[in-house]
Amino acid sequence: MVNLQNIALGNVDYVVVSPKVVLNKLPSLNYIKNLIKTLKIGEKYSIKTLTKSLIERGYKKQDVVSESLQFSVKGDVLTLFPINMEYPVRISFFDDEIEFIKSFNPDTQQIIESFDEVSVFSANFVGEFNGDISEKNKFQTREAENRYYETLETVKQDLNQNI
Repeated sequence: MVNLQNIALGNVDYVVVSPKVVLNKLPSLNYIKNLIKTLKIGEKYSIKTLTKSLIERGYKKQDVVSESLQFSVKGDVLTLFPINMEYPVRISFFDDEIEFIKSFNPDTQQIIESFDEVSVFSANFVGEFNGDISEKNKFQTREAENRYYETLETVKQDLNQNI
């Protein structure tokens, strides 16, 4: 998951993959980016809007956050456990601006690490890349589908010539 996040966010210069991976149908980069919500210190967000967004992304509102895909809101603090992180994070707001983001151990409540930003994956992120992509989301346009099949054919020809 983190590798796809880094690709989607432009944090890598190149990717080495097998021919099998190249031949898989993947959604567009924009579609992948829409599955990731990045929250940054100093930026403004409405807690109410974030709560709605988390629910739409498959997160469940709880009184206490102890498992992945859970979140809670207590005053100006949003606590959430992103599916892509080992520990939950507390996001403190001053009005609508994020003051700090810190991960913590849910058992001891001890702070583990501070972050300048945190990326929150949709609960559907994993399923989207395990072959559960609906037909309408496989390609953004008919042109993209045609380019895919043309590329696929070229790759198959290249593979056959080298075998």
